[in-house]
Amino acid sequence: MDVTQQSAVDSAAELIGKKYGALDILVNNAGIVSPIGRFGDLSSEDIAIAFDVNVIGPHRVVKAMLPFLKRSRGVIINAGSGAAFTPLEGWAAYCSSKAALAMLSRVIDLEIGSFGIKTFFLGIPPTDTAMQAKIRSSGLNKISQIPQSALNAVEVTASIITWLCSPKAREIEAILVDVRDELFVKMMK
Repeated sequence: MDVTQQSAVDSAAELIGKKYGALDILVNNAGIVSPIGRFGDLSSEDIAIAFDVNVIGPHRVVKAMLPFLKRSRGVIINAGSGAAFTPLEGWAAYCSSKAALAMLSRVIDLEIGSFGIKTFFLGIPPTDTAMQAKIRSSGLNKISQIPQSALNAVEVTASIITWLCSPKAREIEAILVDVRDELFVKMMK
């Protein structure tokens, strides 16, 4: 689904409403690292695209799915990044939009947590995906220098997301969690 298009989000919500009536799990994983470039070389319009996907997209989806999440007392997982808390050269759009998503996750929890909905912002380390290939090709900042063999495996993040959907994860008080947190490292051993 294109999270930048309200009509696409509305169609998905309509389908979920007709087919299921409730939603147990919502993972906002759509995200872009583009545009990669130095702050002074980026236009505001370029940066707006990252915010549309990385922040406004999750807002659109959560808002549309909220009635279904309330019915099931579901869980929301917003795919984040350590870049939300660490400035990186060439990533003005990505770092700032992921920081905004971290705060949006906290606000979502504050405002709808009373409905029994659990929200997480999951910091995901550099992972072996197509996005990481684009990062490596940019040659900017230390993340682009990480060899592919040293990247996090997709299966690790997927396993942690799966666990965050379990009843046991409801015991975690934190909203901002990271794949590299001790709890998850122990779990993956």
